[in-house]
Amino acid sequence: MVDNLAGLTGRRAPVDRAGAPDGVRDLVSVTRDSFEVLLARWDSTSPPAPGKLMALHEWRLGKKSFPLVAAVIDRSGGVWLAGPGGKDQPVGPLTESEAARMLQAALDEPSGSSARKRIADLLKSRRMEDSIPGLCGEGLFAHHYLTKVLPEEPIWRPAADRARPWLGLRGQALIEAMGFATLRTVGNALVITSRGETGGGGGSRSKRGCDSGFTQSRRTFRSGQSAL
Repeated sequence: MVDNLAGLTGRRAPVDRAGAPDGVRDLVSVTRDSFEVLLARWDSTSPPAPGKLMALHEWRLGKKSFPLVAAVIDRSGGVWLAGPGGKDQPVGPLTESEAARMLQAALDEPSGSSARKRIADLLKSRRMEDSIPGLCGEGLFAHHYLTKVLPEEPIWRPAADRARPWLGLRGQALIEAMGFATLRTVGNALVITSRGETGGGGGSRSKRGCDSGFTQSRRTFRSGQSAL
């Protein structure tokens, strides 16, 4: 199995391929709550057709109804995702790293219904040509600026390189890597605060700089909502 997908956390079990569509092998199920990721390898040198991916998804569901994504790895290492709905157009090829982050984000959700919504939103975003899965400006920034303008700025590449080790982090570990501290409040919420004069990566940050930047106010996030 591809390294990053082999690292997905959840209950893992081999799947008998009897009756499965031709061309797939090494089937493994990764589940958490009622959400399942079905991992498989594609045995042909050509990429899997959308119909084949949807047939694999339908075969695994059978007569049951539960949130499911079929993740098929082709011979070149590309990953194709089908689901969570049976009529959803498959997405791919994705890099193994991107696919693993999207699938793990869904597996980390507290329920099957929230996992279904999370992966459906991520895949819908991935189908849009000018979108980045997991990116939501929440009205704070213009989408065009985030996807088109900012990546051309000279600060983008150094910032992207610095942030790359954080891609696999979630929750409080991600918040702390970015240079923030957290306080837990009533209702299982996290209040994110500046660490004073220390920013992400250990660099110093002046009081005035903190006040003028996006750390000037404390923002409250429900636990589990901060992972991208």
